[in-house]
Amino acid sequence: MAPDAIISGHLSVSSARGVVVNSNGVSVTRESTMIELSVHVIVRRDSDVGSYYDFDVGHRLEDVQFEGLGRNTGEKALRFLGAKKVAPAPLDIVLGPLAAFSFLQSLASACNAESVQRNRSYFAGRLGQKVAAKEFSLWTTGS
Repeated sequence: MAPDAIISGHLSVSSARGVVVNSNGVSVTRESTMIELSVHVIVRRDSDVGSYYDFDVGHRLEDVQFEGLGRNTGEKALRFLGAKKVAPAPLDIVLGPLAAFSFLQSLASACNAESVQRNRSYFAGRLGQKVAAKEFSLWTTGS
């Protein structure tokens, strides 16, 4: 990677065990593991900036593709150098998988009841109010 690149990453490994028991005799135990690797690369060349973020996640070590994630992320960050600005205008946009994931994750997190009740959400105190422009619509397609 170029010397003008800022590279950061995150590795997370976790395990969890959950139990549900009720008065109807239902007793279920669930165990799971998860490993996540993420890489963010920012390349600065004078006033030009290119950046890209990618990750891989799995329930087992062999499910995660460690090799090449950093290199691929760096190459994609370099491709964003020289991007042209677009004048503000009402436009349709298509989000790629990572941008769509990030958008929906943020939206779902803001809808979390605990976040709203603790005033940690931008939806807190907005009951009965419009939270998006009437022109906004969300379409999904199968993969």
